[in-house]
Amino acid sequence: MLQSMAEDLIRLLSEDRKFLPCVLDALSNMQLSQEVLTTQLESVYELVDTADAKDLPVAVRFLLQASTGENVARSIQELRDRLDVSVFAVDDDDQDNYSMRLLTSQSKRRKAKEDSIHQNLIYVLESIRTGIRYNKDVEKGFIHAISKAEEFKILDFWVLIIIYSMENYRRDADLLLKKKIKEQKLEEKMLEGSVTKFAEALTQHFTPMNLLAGTWMRHAEEKIRDLGKSFYTLMFCSFSSDYIRQEILQSLIVHIGSRVVSSTQTYF
Repeated sequence: MLQSMAEDLIRLLSEDRKFLPCVLDALSNMQLSQEVLTTQLESVYELVDTADAKDLPVAVRFLLQASTGENVARSIQELRDRLDVSVFAVDDDDQDNYSMRLLTSQSKRRKAKEDSIHQNLIYVLESIRTGIRYNKDVEKGFIHAISKAEEFKILDFWVLIIIYSMENYRRDADLLLKKKIKEQKLEEKMLEGSVTKFAEALTQHFTPMNLLAGTWMRHAEEKIRDLGKSFYTLMFCSFSSDYIRQEILQSLIVHIGSRVVSSTQTYF
């Protein structure tokens, strides 16, 4: 009976996407067999390609929460292959100059659209964070998939920032990010592409990003130190919050002071 109900719900989705949040919520609360669940996951994989940005958070949450040890690797790979992050991008001019457009009704509508885009990405990242937090197989799956992948994607960088923010998993993300830097798959251009057009939505992830830039600045390898400097510069230019910019400057002051103290101690 549950299998028949699940099939009917998926069929409903193919006819009208407006029911997507309700359908996936219902499916996630059904006690489905592994065989039936795998079939439903196959249907949701296809939805990621064509779903509206506002529906992606619930699709991502369902994929990561419904996946088990047997199919989590497949779900993660499908997510990496199918999720188009460009739907969340906002042009630099839109972020930097919106304050000069606030007085017109057209600019207000545009700003509302930008806010909606940012919010959708915030929800997607939170869905990923929840999936990782409550299912260790998801964290392991992401680390394995990103480590073995030839291409390092913007989504991969976001996922590793989320993992880095979790103390229990921080070392996994730290080692993998450094590995990608050494492989020349994570460079300044990749950082810029991962942050600049998504800065507003990434604001809540500033703390782990700031911490990560600091660890890179203290690294023994020049390549990693240089990327840490570039990361600080990129964040300062991308985030408009005065608080965040003050935090970045404070972090840099601490680094400069530490280097001076270290040099002085070495000298004496």
